[in-house]
Amino acid sequence: MRLKSLHPLVYIVAGCLLLAAIVQALSNQASRKPDTLVFPTLATDLNDISHITIVQDLETLHLDRHKGRWLVRERFNQPANLSFIRSLMVNISQSLYIEPRTSDSTKYHKLGLDNQKAAHVKAFIHEDQEPVMELYIGNSMPALQGTYIRLPNDPQSWLVTGDLRVLATPSLWLEPQLANLPLEEIRELSIAPTEGFSVKLSRDTADDEFILNRIPKNHYAKDAIIYEDLISYIADIKSHDVAPEKRVHFGKYNITTTTISTFDGRILTLRAKKDKQTNQFWLKISASTVDTNNEDTFDWANQINSRSQDWIYAIDEAYFNRLNSNRMELVVGK
Repeated sequence: MRLKSLHPLVYIVAGCLLLAAIVQALSNQASRKPDTLVFPTLATDLNDISHITIVQDLETLHLDRHKGRWLVRERFNQPANLSFIRSLMVNISQSLYIEPRTSDSTKYHKLGLDNQKAAHVKAFIHEDQEPVMELYIGNSMPALQGTYIRLPNDPQSWLVTGDLRVLATPSLWLEPQLANLPLEEIRELSIAPTEGFSVKLSRDTADDEFILNRIPKNHYAKDAIIYEDLISYIADIKSHDVAPEKRVHFGKYNITTTTISTFDGRILTLRAKKDKQTNQFWLKISASTVDTNNEDTFDWANQINSRSQDWIYAIDEAYFNRLNSNRMELVVGK
């Protein structure tokens, strides 16, 4: 076949492709009507999604489901906040079109849909395959009870129902809860602060009040509810970021060590330190059990240690100050 005879065929193929694109675009526009779902089939795929990516400006986030647990790839595969993931995906799956907005890309910035502000979100059943959900998320508009979005390969922006606000900052997606011991299970709490006298609060049974050990002369104990508040606050252990243990040298000095013991023999040890170079506060957590033959307490300790071994966790200053309490702060002078 001569080259010249190919020209009509090329034109026909190009015309067909253009026509198919136009038909697809018109079909998409026809399906995007107010009060219809943005992603009609997403709800049926939610339980099968195993990867989520969010790209926003210079930040990238990968959330991976491994053996039933969601992990934050950019934070050393530490556990992700499941409630955040569930909320985002359910809200997107239930989101309805409200009304179209601009299709002029020069006006996207007004809706938070420009390249610097928009969050590009994808969800995959298999990471190496096409996403089952993809969109750009802009500003949330509480007054309009919706959020601005745009779908890929479509310049048309929309106001849709739901608060779909999302950030790609990896630390925000971490599961903050490291451990939580209910007050009724705690038998003793001891603190060795960086300065001042150590603290020991203990009781014999769950019905007893906590007693402060070794009250200084000419002082008396504060109300028992104050001790309970302190213990409850410390035993609810949360963080807002994570780093390799080698990032901060704990050593033996300028650290506070807190130990929490329960009636069934579980022990939590919390070592905290202020990094003077960055003014950040870091926590090292470990768990053990008195009775290694108790399967429940052994599994509890193993679960905490398997997550926290080799890592330190960022805590806020208020929590550090509680961990650094000294005995004189828990008594009243006569």
